[in-house]
Amino acid sequence: MKRTPLQRKTPLKPGKARLKAKSTKQRKFRDVDLQQHYRDQNEVCELTPWLKRYFPSACNVNDYSLDLHHINAGHGKRYDLWTNFIRVSRTVHDWIPMAFPEGTILCLWKKLTKNELDLSEWKTCNGMHLEGWLSVNQPTTPAFYPLWEELLAYAEMRDGSSDENCVH
Repeated sequence: MKRTPLQRKTPLKPGKARLKAKSTKQRKFRDVDLQQHYRDQNEVCELTPWLKRYFPSACNVNDYSLDLHHINAGHGKRYDLWTNFIRVSRTVHDWIPMAFPEGTILCLWKKLTKNELDLSEWKTCNGMHLEGWLSVNQPTTPAFYPLWEELLAYAEMRDGSSDENCVH
């Protein structure tokens, strides 16, 4: 059966037929080369070993799909900074926002153990000093409390000093 093309009842107004340009908000903070470099350096889920031990239900050891997670992506800004990246499996990636603030605390603690936690980059991403963020985001799950304490001690010790020892 032959069909006739659809016809508009009223013509388009001038200038309305064009698609709007995408917002430049996201692109402004995007660094594709740095993202790829981080992926190349971290080829496995960085959180699965800890989660397997304390929260086996939060990770699937057979999940081999990996995502690059932005630890802090609030307010529509996903800054591409080394401190803000962590490589996680798809299952863990889904778990992190559901387990707030514990998921973020675990990500930050992992960055600290790898000597990749730069406090000035964190402040750029979050808008708060790490010490202040930790004071309003205390864990409710006991297993995360030692990680939170370690992060808080680090933030208090580094307060006002530069992060030149941070590895990127």
